[in-house]
Amino acid sequence: MAVVQRAVCPIASSPKKNASMTTNFSKLLAALTGVGILSAAVSPIAGGEQISIASSRAVRPLVQQTVEEFGKDYPNVRFVVGSGRSDNAVASVGKDEVQIGLISRDLTDSEKATYRHLRPVRIAIDGVGLIVHPLNSVCDLSTEQVCNIFTGRITNWTEVGGTDAPIVLFSVNRHHGTFDVFCEHFAMTANEQGDQIVFQEDEASDHATATARVVYGNRAALAAVMIQPNGIAYGSLGAMLTMASRGAPVKILKLDGVVPSEENIVADDAAPHSYTLRRPLLLLTNGQPSGAVADFLNFLTSDNGRRIVEQQGLIPIH
Repeated sequence: MAVVQRAVCPIASSPKKNASMTTNFSKLLAALTGVGILSAAVSPIAGGEQISIASSRAVRPLVQQTVEEFGKDYPNVRFVVGSGRSDNAVASVGKDEVQIGLISRDLTDSEKATYRHLRPVRIAIDGVGLIVHPLNSVCDLSTEQVCNIFTGRITNWTEVGGTDAPIVLFSVNRHHGTFDVFCEHFAMTANEQGDQIVFQEDEASDHATATARVVYGNRAALAAVMIQPNGIAYGSLGAMLTMASRGAPVKILKLDGVVPSEENIVADDAAPHSYTLRRPLLLLTNGQPSGAVADFLNFLTSDNGRRIVEQQGLIPIH
């Protein structure tokens, strides 16, 4: 199993070499702390190779399982892994603060212009699903209805064919990659105010009368609608399907009459059955990878990697 060190420990070396290692390591810790949750605090290790990874929170379970499986074949490779926002992961790779980034969206034009040597590899596709309480009678929403629900124009389930009950909104916070995908797809902006988010169709909209309660991640989104019968939330389909396979009662809505199945998620945008609320999962390096980093990329795109991707409820590309 790959080793993820969990404590900082001194290493004997020459003063000059030790100073260089300390400086580089300090940069690494700063990069991973900026990404968000630092899953391990690690000192430089003598012998073997070390891979540093910054990932979005949505990709964290995939990273953890891949590191574990990769370590069975490469026991001398050690990992430092941090997770948080996709944009911080992009910047950390582009500035050579970490060797690998794993993000849950496409690169923006600004990121491509700023970090010209980034090398993205698509490893999977994940849909974003709209979820409600299992007893909710609504099974399908249109794009317009979703936008109207989250911006406060529709406030009762009867307006979309459900029972007479107020709609309770839940949303992941602004630091979650799923949030960016959701807002972009439905052409909305949002203002986070403490533990609430107000969505708007555009900056000048005067219809933002509804507020969504902030939840922190896909599990929390699912838990929220399980507890609140009138709730609606959104989250990673991969995560939702994984939790459903473990017995969680998940009701995922159709969008514009389209079931969020694997076939529909990978369909071309022009296809009548295409499920377009989706996003790619990208592995990033700053230039052509080599050594253990190249081995890790090759592993993730191999048959073993495909198996891990599928176990996470995601759709492999390779």
